[in-house]
Amino acid sequence: TVMVETHEIDLGKIKMESCSIDSVKILNEGLKDLQIKEIQTSCECVEAKVSKQIASSMETVWVSIAFRPEDKGVFERYVYVYANTKESPIEISIKGCVE
Repeated sequence: TVMVETHEIDLGKIKMESCSIDSVKILNEGLKDLQIKEIQTSCECVEAKVSKQIASSMETVWVSIAFRPEDKGVFERYVYVYANTKESPIEISIKGCVE
């Protein structure tokens, strides 16, 4: 099992020319190693990477997420973290409004 710090990142109001970066903590609460197999994003405007591919029991993995706006207006995008857990894929949403 894993404990995800948050499943939703609210960036609020951001500028069109900005790049917003945030991160989400995933704690491996299981007894076996957590293995991050793949990360997918819902569009090219979102980049995501993990701090490490394998986390031992009670160890943390950080998912770093960067959002670069393509259009003005309200948005909601997603990051999917595929791992060797029942919860896979772990879904993280990124939302806000581009001005």
